[in-house]
Amino acid sequence: MVGAVGGDSFGQELVRSLKNSGVHIEQIVQKSETATGVAMITVEASGENTILLASGANALLSPQDLHQAIQIPQGFSAVLLQNEISLESTAAAIRWFTAVGVPVFYNAAPARMLPDALISSVDYLIVNESEADALTGLSVRDLETASVASKRLLERGAKAVVLTMGDMGALYQDVEGMRIHVPAFPVSVVDTTAAGDTFVGAFSVALCECEDIFYALRFASAAAALSVHRSGAQASIPLRRDVESFLHLHPEKTR
Repeated sequence: MVGAVGGDSFGQELVRSLKNSGVHIEQIVQKSETATGVAMITVEASGENTILLASGANALLSPQDLHQAIQIPQGFSAVLLQNEISLESTAAAIRWFTAVGVPVFYNAAPARMLPDALISSVDYLIVNESEADALTGLSVRDLETASVASKRLLERGAKAVVLTMGDMGALYQDVEGMRIHVPAFPVSVVDTTAAGDTFVGAFSVALCECEDIFYALRFASAAAALSVHRSGAQASIPLRRDVESFLHLHPEKTR
């Protein structure tokens, strides 16, 4: 993992938590002149959340930091990026990895406007309803409007779009005409805070391993479903074995 924390106790705690979870933390840099990025999260009785971000050290992760951490961007199965570091650093990472043929998964979160050149340079653009709205100006209310928004992103240059819609499931569309909708698994919702991040990470890993879009979408949907069962962010993200057990209990009916 490449990232930045501040010179405070929050940063130390985050790095320790990642290390305890088996994440390689050698390339996480410390920006001692600022605080670690934090989020204030409120959760409604329905499980829906509102998140306020203070970027802190995340915003100071520079292209130079990335270059020093990555050195030679080869030997990677994929790279996963999102919008909590600067757009300059994100664009630099995309250039380096695409130049050597490494697939780029880009979760355009938090929502912000993006240039077409960046959208067209990634392999998989992953957005939720509000992020799709920010990028297309279209309100995603149902599967039909999700499809229209996805097509708009394809028109802007995206190669493949995954649009997550909470309890409406996830929609995949690409430039070759493939379209797959995977319904959400019916589960009781406690806290949706980590659902999106869990989906994105699980989808990226599953697709790199099996190269089957449908399975990757189901695997990611199962992981997200398990995450909303528990309160919290990191603490709610399930282990692989839990996701596989969940899928075993919810076998695929039709494709």
